[in-house]
Amino acid sequence: MPRHAPKSQAGMSIDFTDFQSVYAPGDTVRGHVSCGRAFFPQKPGGGDAAPPPPTEVRIRLFGRAKTKVVRKGNNSTEIYRGRAVLFDQSHVVSSQGTVAGPARFPFAITIPETSQPGFASRGDDWDREKSETVTQQHQQQTTTTTIGGGHRQGFYLSSSQDDVTKHDLPSVYYFISKSGWSGSKFEAYIEYVLEASLGCPGAKSITAHFPLFIRKRSTARPIGGGDYQFGIRESTRLLRTEMLLAENAERKMTFRERQRRFWNPSKTPKYTYAVKVVYPAVIQLEHPDPVPFKIYVVPKLKDELTSICPDGNLSRLPSVEFVSIELSLKSNTRIRTPGNFTRYHKEERQHEYPIRLAPSQANHKFKIPLVVRGNIRDEPPPDYKTSELSTKITDEKHIVATSSEGLSSNSSVQFSLRPVDDNIVRAPGMPMPDYSHFAPSEEGHFFMGAPFDLGAHLGIRLSQTGTSTLGAAATERPFGRFLYPSFDTYNISLTYQLEWTIRVACAGESHDVHGRANVQVLPPSEEQEVHKKGLLGPGGMDKNYDDLAMAMGLAESALGLAADVLGAF
Repeated sequence: MPRHAPKSQAGMSIDFTDFQSVYAPGDTVRGHVSCGRAFFPQKPGGGDAAPPPPTEVRIRLFGRAKTKVVRKGNNSTEIYRGRAVLFDQSHVVSSQGTVAGPARFPFAITIPETSQPGFASRGDDWDREKSETVTQQHQQQTTTTTIGGGHRQGFYLSSSQDDVTKHDLPSVYYFISKSGWSGSKFEAYIEYVLEASLGCPGAKSITAHFPLFIRKRSTARPIGGGDYQFGIRESTRLLRTEMLLAENAERKMTFRERQRRFWNPSKTPKYTYAVKVVYPAVIQLEHPDPVPFKIYVVPKLKDELTSICPDGNLSRLPSVEFVSIELSLKSNTRIRTPGNFTRYHKEERQHEYPIRLAPSQANHKFKIPLVVRGNIRDEPPPDYKTSELSTKITDEKHIVATSSEGLSSNSSVQFSLRPVDDNIVRAPGMPMPDYSHFAPSEEGHFFMGAPFDLGAHLGIRLSQTGTSTLGAAATERPFGRFLYPSFDTYNISLTYQLEWTIRVACAGESHDVHGRANVQVLPPSEEQEVHKKGLLGPGGMDKNYDDLAMAMGLAESALGLAADVLGAF
C-alpha cells in the first residue's frame, strides 16, 4: 500500500536529461539508468557449461489509484484495500552479459494520454454498480463538463463497460484522514512511478524508483465567458419595520415603535426583496483573472409583498448593503474498495479550504445594486441602450418598464435606477472591476442594472497551495492542504462545493444569505503551465519538485524508506 518515494539501490539510480518537475500526458521522459558498479551474472554450472543469460536493464512506468480503509472497533479491525492500475508499460534498455560499472543506459518513455485496457489481466477490474444512485444535482454537474474525456453518470468510472482509452489520466493526488482516538484510517492516492530494474542471473534484482508528478491536461488558455456556466442562488427576505419609511431612515426608533410591527403588522411598512448570488460552476486554478462571484438584489413589488413602493418608483426603496462575506471550498473524497459481503465497500471524507480575506475586505460595506428584468419583445425605452449579450447603465436616469418581473400588473410603471457604483468606497490598492455588464441567462430579456462582481472587487484568486486577494502580487494565504483539481477514476472521486455566507443589511436590520453549490475545479491552463515553467527555468525545477513532494507528504515516505535504501548498499 505505501506510496513510492525516490529510491536508489546498490549504486543504481535514475538520471534525467531534461528534468521537468511536472509532466503531462503525452510528454516523453528522457534520461539514463546509471549503475555505479559492475554486475557479473553467475554461471549456471562449472566447466563447459553454457554461458549465463544476459543481464537485463529495464525501465518501467506505471500509474495507479489506490485506496485503503482501516476501521477499528473494541475487539476487531477491518481493513479494506482497493487498487486500479491505470497503465503499466516497460521495455528493455540494455541486455548484455555483464554490466561494467560505472555505466549509463539511455532511455525514453512516453506517458500515455489515457488509461490503458487490460484491467482484468492486472487483477483490478472495476464495474459500475446497477444499484448506484446519483443525485440529479450531481448528474447535471458531471454530464455538462466540457473538460476531460469519457461520458459517465456516476461518481466512478467503469473499467469493464466503458472504453477506458476515452478516460483522461487524472493528476497525482493524495488524501489521508486519521483518527487519533480510534486508530481508524482513510487513505487514497494516485501516483505515477518511473522504475529502473537490473536483473542479474544468479543474484537478486535491484531497483530504483522515482515518482513523477503528472498533471491532467487542461484548457489551452484560461477559461472565460460562457465557459464558467454560471448558476444563481436566491434568498428572499421580508422586512416589516417603520425604518423602511424615508422619514425614519436616519432617526433612532423607540422601543415602542420597534415593537409595533408585532402588534399591528398590517399597518407596518413592508419590503420584500431577493438577494441573488451568481456563482461560477467552473473554477480554474491559477487563473490570471479573479474568480467571478456576483451579487444583486431583485425587489418584489407586488402589493402583498411590498407596501412602500406603490407606484413602482424604485427611488422609494431603501438600499440593501453588503456587510461581510465568508467563502470556502468544500472537498468531498469518495472511495470504494472490494467489500466482504457486498460488491464494494464505500466511504467518503470532507475537507474545507477557507478562502481567507483581510478584515478590511471581508467587512467592507457598499450598496448592492438593484437589477430588474424586462422583456425585450416589448419595445424598450428610446433612451435605453441594449444588445443581444449585455446592457450597460452609465448614469442615473428614469426609465419606463413594461411587464417587468416582480413589478405590479400595471401596464406601465416608472422607476429610477442608481448607478451600480453609487457611494462605493474602495480601500487603497483595491482594483476597479468592470462590473457594468451582465449577460442575460435567457434569450429575449434585458437587464436594467448590473450585478456587482465581488470576486473582482476583492481580487479572489486560487492556486493549488492557497488563496490571494487584492491582485496576483498579494501575499498568498496557504490552505494547509494541497488543492487538487476535480476528477473521477475507477475507485476514487473528488468533487467540490463552493459555500458562502454573506451578511446584508437593510433598514437597520441585518441577516445572512447562505448558499452552497457544486463546482468543478480545473487544473491551470496549458498557457499558465508554460508560463510557470519559463519562470522556473532549469534550476527551479528541482526546488519545485521538492516543494510538491513536501506538500504531498512524500518527504515523510522518503524518510521512512531511508533504512531500506541504506541497507541495500
